[in-house]
Amino acid sequence: MPAWPGRDLRKRTRNISTSSSEARQAQSQLQETLTRQQQALQELQQVVSSIRTSGDENYSSLKATLAQLQADTQKAAASLAANTASSVAGNPAGRPNVAPVTQGYVTNVDRNEVVIDQGSGKGLRVGSRLAFFKATDPTTRVGELEVTVVTGAGSSRARILTMAAGVRPEFGDIVRLE
Repeated sequence: MPAWPGRDLRKRTRNISTSSSEARQAQSQLQETLTRQQQALQELQQVVSSIRTSGDENYSSLKATLAQLQADTQKAAASLAANTASSVAGNPAGRPNVAPVTQGYVTNVDRNEVVIDQGSGKGLRVGSRLAFFKATDPTTRVGELEVTVVTGAGSSRARILTMAAGVRPEFGDIVRLE
């Protein structure tokens, strides 16, 4: 006896619904993990900022490790966004609300300019705008910088556009690409 077409269609619909539900659940778990990882990154950055000393090579090593962790987190966020978009097509509510952040540090201050440890390798170019945060308070924006020279993959110079009253840039302060 031939199979009734409606029964086959219902079975396919159930399979698609189950697969979609499983994909949303996996995406939700990945997004929670990514959020925890990003929070841990911010906590580590605060710790690094509080223990820094200008010439200490341990600080440089810790900062490099932290930068690698941040790059891995950004890569995971991009992968999660791509996988979610393809797995849960047509469901914008199921897509993660993750925006990777490019963050760097002030490595030198020269009057109205600073040198930062980010460059073309992180997508900076002349004219890029950076938000400025004190290392002691990485959540409160206190100024804005503009890249004037990209000296390499991991270094740029930026001029100070705005700075809160009484705030002066120092080694280890934080900059984020806007």
